[in-house]
Amino acid sequence: MIEIKQRRVLMVVFEFPPSNGASVQRILSVYKGYLNAGYIVDVLTAHPFAYENVQPMSPDLLPENPHGKIMRVPALDALLQISVKGKHIGSLAYPDRWGKTWIPLSTVKAFIYSKMNKPDIIWSSSPTPSPHIIARRIKKMTGAKWIADYRDPMTHLQRTTPDALGKILAKVDDNVMRDADLLTFATEDVRQMYLDRTNRHVDDFKTMPNGYDAELLNKVRQRVSSKLDGSRPKNPSAFTMYYAGVLYSDGRDPTPLFEALSEFKTNYPDKPIQVVFQGTKNASDYDEVIQELDIGDVVRFLPGVPFAEAIGNMLLSDMLLLIQDARFNRQIPGKLYEYLATKKSIMLKSPNNSATSVEAAPFDGVYQVEDKASIYHTLCAIVIPFFEQKSAGYLPEDYTLWKRDTEYHSRQHHVEKLIAWSESLRAV
Repeated sequence: MIEIKQRRVLMVVFEFPPSNGASVQRILSVYKGYLNAGYIVDVLTAHPFAYENVQPMSPDLLPENPHGKIMRVPALDALLQISVKGKHIGSLAYPDRWGKTWIPLSTVKAFIYSKMNKPDIIWSSSPTPSPHIIARRIKKMTGAKWIADYRDPMTHLQRTTPDALGKILAKVDDNVMRDADLLTFATEDVRQMYLDRTNRHVDDFKTMPNGYDAELLNKVRQRVSSKLDGSRPKNPSAFTMYYAGVLYSDGRDPTPLFEALSEFKTNYPDKPIQVVFQGTKNASDYDEVIQELDIGDVVRFLPGVPFAEAIGNMLLSDMLLLIQDARFNRQIPGKLYEYLATKKSIMLKSPNNSATSVEAAPFDGVYQVEDKASIYHTLCAIVIPFFEQKSAGYLPEDYTLWKRDTEYHSRQHHVEKLIAWSESLRAV
């Protein structure tokens, strides 16, 4: 670990604890990494009322940061707080839903901050564009080195967006690629996507993959019980599959899984499966198809839980489920690394050539599927032997565990590289 004393970094991030959003784990790993490297860490973020998912602020969620500041700035949601009877002016949601208030108020806050503090490094994280817009302004105020992180590409590069929004996001990207001192990306595919859009030197574009929190995983592993913590299954004798996160038809579609589960239930009624979806937020969207397929006793939707509890639920399941459809072929969710590190069997619904499938391919116990037929055959190959061995009385406790070397996929390992890049920038 590189030892650095009294350097200052300003993190510009929309989500930060108590937010329980998917991006928080990457942001937290950077926050902890800079602290461990001896930096004073300041954070410019949104006020918690802007967050859709909030978790309790437990004492061990954030490490001690006696010299740093956490500056929370109001960010009104154009779809909720700046609307009348559910209707809003479309341009108020540009460049993102919160930007019309969060960007100017954060700029004022940063101006006041800069009069008393001179950061060595500014670190901002997207795909929400506001943090990069704010960070660019702070760079101009302070002259500090700016690292722009892309967890995902901007939305105009992933799907069709309104022309006006697409132009705004393209301009944000252009400004970032021109003015940021270093750009980091969660996958090599997304890095290459942005390299193809610029003439900048290749060394200014780095890959900092997502990963898993090794320290948290070890803590949770030590304290889990023998049941799904906080969400005990209705059928404890069932083979339990677990999915953490959101679902939607374009990108994370569970319909082929539901169809395969229905067929398996019909053909093997004595081998019950239970699939737990946690934190999907839109469970009612699937009520009709679940009823039509008669799998209401197979599928459970549960509200979101704090991240550590979700990790516990992963450890206590028989198989983990990850859905990453073609829309996200260039991206790899942090959840993949968390799943791999649990050493549990994984059903991965993703195209064979996706970045996620390619990343997972070298590991044992990962079953890549794409449609109803491949899901059904995988269920038969895994679940039938599970119950046969269980009924024979010799199902080992580690039946669904696999040996995997995931040390180099920890977030701590990746953040050490970020600290080294930060030091190189300061030396220029």
